[in-house]
Amino acid sequence: MGLEAQMLFEPTELQAALQQETRTRTGVPGKKYWQNSAAYYIKASYHADSALITGHLSVMYKNQSPDTLKKVYLKLMQNVYAKGSPRAWETNPAYLHQGVRIGNVYIDSCRIEPANRDISSTLLHLEPEQGIAPGAVAAIYMDFTTPMQKQIKYRSGALDSATLFAGYWFPQLCVYDDIFGWDRVQYLLNTENYNDFSNYLVELTLPGNYVVWATGQQLNPEETFQNPILRRITKSKKSRTPVQIIALEDYANNKVLREGDSLVWKFEAQNMPDFAWGASTHFMWEGAAALNPDDKNTCWVQSAYPEVKGKNDDARIVEYAQKAVELFSNTFPGVAYPYAAHITFMGGKSGGMEFPMIANNTSYDSTYTSVVVAHEIAHNYFPFYMGINERKFGWFDEMFTTQMENLYLEQHFPAVYKRSLK
Repeated sequence: MGLEAQMLFEPTELQAALQQETRTRTGVPGKKYWQNSAAYYIKASYHADSALITGHLSVMYKNQSPDTLKKVYLKLMQNVYAKGSPRAWETNPAYLHQGVRIGNVYIDSCRIEPANRDISSTLLHLEPEQGIAPGAVAAIYMDFTTPMQKQIKYRSGALDSATLFAGYWFPQLCVYDDIFGWDRVQYLLNTENYNDFSNYLVELTLPGNYVVWATGQQLNPEETFQNPILRRITKSKKSRTPVQIIALEDYANNKVLREGDSLVWKFEAQNMPDFAWGASTHFMWEGAAALNPDDKNTCWVQSAYPEVKGKNDDARIVEYAQKAVELFSNTFPGVAYPYAAHITFMGGKSGGMEFPMIANNTSYDSTYTSVVVAHEIAHNYFPFYMGINERKFGWFDEMFTTQMENLYLEQHFPAVYKRSLK
């Protein structure tokens, strides 16, 4: 008797999407597929003495679903460190704070009074008087104050008194999709993220001795950097060998930044699932061009890192990043790297953490640094380019990035790769 064809198990949510014709079993979007999107306009300031980020958020949110959205959910992910919030990992009480504060909340011209908004750990729930109709664009406004950890533990916070990495730092719209509706999974530290593809215009005001690196493209480098640094930036974007853009002696000789008690840093990022940034008063900076996949399409790979005593691989990060981008673009997955730049910011305390176009990594005293660099760069394909829901299916992007990391080791560090297989 021949084996009868059997269908693989399908979750009820997928079955519903197939019936609605938003998805297909082949992976090709259904003829009624849709995605919501947003345009973020953020003006924020970092207060180094208190480690607070204060700002104003304006979001133009387009509802492309067939549903009227009677509720709106946003993420306040730094609330994972608020006193009383649940979290999956043990956390030193010294990291805890009073939580993200919001105020002056509006949807279109209607003020959302406290009775119509609720914060439950890392989720902000809003109930507008009028729902957001299919095809409508809603304007969402609010002021926010986000406390950042004064000592980094996981993914974001202060590395030292003059270095910060800001991930998950602003109120961000949850995803409303055709599979699960609103994504209301709480951030517990072990889960990561899931976002719409959106556009960002961000203005960050910091004390005048900080350099800022961020997702996207800086719009006003001539307003922040002195001319020698601008020339090195231009050179590094075309150079196949790493160019030292900022050295320690540049800080000592006051040859890095324009004068001012504070500086405004303007960035633009389009079609991105998130926006993160790092800042320091003393990090060195290198850059070079990676072929992506050829000299007509390059990726500006960069590293921002502190002075580290003893043996470490920080000085080779740009070289590692070049090799990773070129291998991934040409071999596996064999698709041109999704973005025009990538920054490895060495502000972590454990492993690495990916954000679009920027990663927060840890310094190591062996070629393990190169593994972390390659792994976090690979995440820009999975989940960012692919739009994977890491909150529910984080195993999927980790599987692919681990394959890419192993390919990188096999190609460029074969002795380490063979040891890792034993």
